[in-house]
Amino acid sequence: MTRQSLILVMVLGLLVSSAGFMAGVQLEELRGGRTDSSALMTGDPPTERATDRAHDERVWPIADERTDGRVRAEFEHQDALILGVNELIQYHQETLAKMVAAIHDKIKILGVIANDDQRLKTIELLKSHGLPENSIDFFQWPVEAMWVRDYAPFFVVGSHMTAVDFTYPEQNRDLEDNFAVAFAATFRLHYDHCRLTLEGGNLTSNGDGLCITSTKVIDRNALRGYTVEHVGDLLSQHFHFKRWVHVRPLDDEPTGHADMFVTLAGINKAVVGFYSANEDPVNAKILDENAAALKGEPTKSGPMEVFRVPMPNHRDGNWRTYTNVIYANGVVLVPQYPDADPEADKVALRVFHEVLPDWKVVGIDCSRIITKRGALHCISRNVPSLGDGK
Repeated sequence: MTRQSLILVMVLGLLVSSAGFMAGVQLEELRGGRTDSSALMTGDPPTERATDRAHDERVWPIADERTDGRVRAEFEHQDALILGVNELIQYHQETLAKMVAAIHDKIKILGVIANDDQRLKTIELLKSHGLPENSIDFFQWPVEAMWVRDYAPFFVVGSHMTAVDFTYPEQNRDLEDNFAVAFAATFRLHYDHCRLTLEGGNLTSNGDGLCITSTKVIDRNALRGYTVEHVGDLLSQHFHFKRWVHVRPLDDEPTGHADMFVTLAGINKAVVGFYSANEDPVNAKILDENAAALKGEPTKSGPMEVFRVPMPNHRDGNWRTYTNVIYANGVVLVPQYPDADPEADKVALRVFHEVLPDWKVVGIDCSRIITKRGALHCISRNVPSLGDGK
């Protein structure tokens, strides 16, 4: 390599690094109107759009030595929903439009985009479907993946709101791993790092001190030298969980995440998938055992009830699920697979109508998204509060 080529490579590397870590955070149309995102982060009057804000020490989140409060359940009131618009606008436009149409008047949607071109395309999509241009607020951070459930922070609500981060295990995804810091900085949230390797799709809570994961959390963190007791201690310290139920993941399902087969729809309501013994005897047994482990768990609303929902077939290698849902303040979005199992689609909608009789249940076609190993829950993250960090 010539000296000139080497210098060029070094300059390009610095530019990429700067774009990712110093100029990446951009927030638009937040808290009621369009303004300069740098002003939102620093408290200064709006100016021409800034692109390099990491030089200002005030953009860094407030480090927490100890969190207080609790993790609010997804079925409770939420101020906002982070949504992976970055890939949706490129490959799943109709799915994005239907999701926004169903919930934009129920919850603030914060669309994660990687660049301004994605923002413009999203606005055009909204217009073409007769949706208000301000149906989505935009959070710009140069991530590739739409799986915000896995790399966005959890939120603990107490005397203030704390964004709690994990070590994101995907290799060569530093921008995803730093998303939580960027988000906390933008919204002036307290920030805490839980020393666990974990994707967000593998942790859910009922808002009453109970959390559920698959045993993949134990296996993955054993590689860091953590025992089961150590993992439980960290979940308690950072989230104030009182009870931790760790259940078996689906056999051969590639993510190992709990949200592929269970969702909590109430303090004492769990929806767990089931397979017929003829369709998948191994996973039929696993899910029956998982349902039995959750049934009767003590909560302030009484023992945990378990509702069962069918699991569509995965003969083609696509692990379809109906528990990978989005809760949005009285609306629940449920995955549908009309080309694979339309009858099971109908049953799934009936189950959620039964579990949440006062909610609007909306089916969303996830036939294409599921081929990428995720559905609705995987591309979203509930945010309990955006106001004053509480």
